[in-house]
Formats: sequence, structure tokens, C-alpha cells
Amino acid sequence: MLFLIGSFLFFLAKKEPYENYMIYKGSNRKVVHERNKKEYVIQSSQMIAQPHPYSQKGDSAQAIRNLVYPSLIKVEPSKEIIYQLVEDIILKENGKKAEITLKDHLNFHDGTQIDASAVKKAYEWHKRFENNSAYRDDLLSIKQIDITGKQSLVFHFYTLPKNILEIFEIPIMHCVDR
Repeated sequence: MLFLIGSFLFFLAKKEPYENYMIYKGSNRKVVHERNKKEYVIQSSQMIAQPHPYSQKGDSAQAIRNLVYPSLIKVEPSKEIIYQLVEDIILKENGKKAEITLKDHLNFHDGTQIDASAVKKAYEWHKRFENNSAYRDDLLSIKQIDITGKQSLVFHFYTLPKNILEIFEIPIMHCVDR
């Protein structure tokens, strides 16, 4: 019996720790013992509920999303608004209409340009019930999205949404027609 316990402890002590992980704390992050720049383990106290981090909320999903999927804007903890994909957002008609101009020369990982059509497809994906996106309820205030140019679109709302900044923080992923 003592031999089994000793062998088990020896095995645990000899096991090499996983040295390729990323630590997140608030908005600070650092890479620790980076061996392979293409693979990271993100430590978090929350388990991701689905295999699609772009379709759910929570700190863990947000950490992954921020590495991969941009949003129109990002609201910092200091409440500073950072325009990630947009040049400007103009609210009209008492907030029931938002005219958005996207930045030029932004691309997805495969080289496809991020344009008004791609943004609209991403929002429509999140609104579809069958996709089980955690953002679906946040988008119920959107009546429709019109494309007004290659890099411009207009969001029409039923009423001024209380969560308007959260609506513009939805992750924009590359939706491919099949």
C-alpha cells in the first residue's frame, strides 16, 4: 500500500507542468512560458458552456473572443469607448436609428474584407434562435439592418435600446453561406 502511494506521489511530482498558458486578470494579460505561439490555454474560473465562444457571454468567452473576434466598439472598464471596426456611429431619431460607417481595409483571418454585408450577416446569425447565441435577447430591439454602402449600414430600433453599447459590442465573426 505504501508503495502505491509513493509511486502515485512520484508520478505527480515528475509530471511536467503545462507551460503554455495565458493569464487574464481584468484587462491585464501576459503570456507565461510561451513555447508555441499558435496554441494557448486560457485559465479561468468559468467553464465555457458551448464550443462557440462568439455566441456566449462570460469572462472566459470574452477572453477568447477578444483574441479572435472583433466588435464594432469596445467599452473599457473605465467606460472609454474604443472604435474597433467603425469610423463613427451617429444616432438619429431619438436613438431609434444608428448610422454606422465601418473602417476601410479590415479583413477576417482568411483575407475576406469586413464590410457592411459581413457585419449584417453576423448580427443576423446572433438573432437566429437555432444558433443559441447568448446575445439574441440583446438584439430583440433591432427592427432591421439596412446596408447603405459597402462600408456603411443603418440599424433601425423599435425604441431607443437601454443596452445600445452592448449591441455594438457583439462579436463579428465571418459567416459563410453554405
